[in-house]
Amino acid sequence: MSTNLTRDALATLICETLAKRLKKPVEDISLQTRFETLQMDSLDLAEMFFLLEDELKITIPLDQGVQLASIQDALELIFRSLQASPVQENA
Repeated sequence: MSTNLTRDALATLICETLAKRLKKPVEDISLQTRFETLQMDSLDLAEMFFLLEDELKITIPLDQGVQLASIQDALELIFRSLQASPVQENA
């Protein structure tokens, strides 16, 4: 996946990934949703980031990821990771 992914598309991907992982309707998850509201612990967050790393072909700094409070926080961290990641052709 290339680094030209829009913020909106990335937000949708994060919400859909979380909804699938947590077996919740995607409509119940928004950028304002806090991880504690979803009853997610640090292991759940790490697993979410591993799924997104595989999908996006990037590395997300987990030491920062497990300290996030909301999906908006995750979006910002992942978007920065995408920006920093070299473009991978034929990945």
